[in-house]
Amino acid sequence: MEIETLNQNDVALIRFKTSLEDTKKIKNQFDQLELAQYQHVLLDMRHQNWLSSREIGTLMAIYKQLSEIDISFSILANSPVMLQTVQATGMDYLFSVYESKEQALKNI
Repeated sequence: MEIETLNQNDVALIRFKTSLEDTKKIKNQFDQLELAQYQHVLLDMRHQNWLSSREIGTLMAIYKQLSEIDISFSILANSPVMLQTVQATGMDYLFSVYESKEQALKNI
């Protein structure tokens, strides 16, 4: 997992080197992050072309964990299938989806 701090230190851009399939591993990695210093978490999923049901569950768990500590959340995705999945599941009502880092930073 890589973290890049953006936008004058209030946005954490997170890239996982693995898929979100391994929910326990992702949750453990996420729990170890010191996210309280950020106002927003941006999860880069541009390397993925689709979402499994397990990955959808992981995204929802991340969203819930962050919302409990008042940190906003959005994802970067540019695959048409990913965008359709996010819309079809209604996740786009919970968090924003951006196609580029620049677009996200402009709107966060």
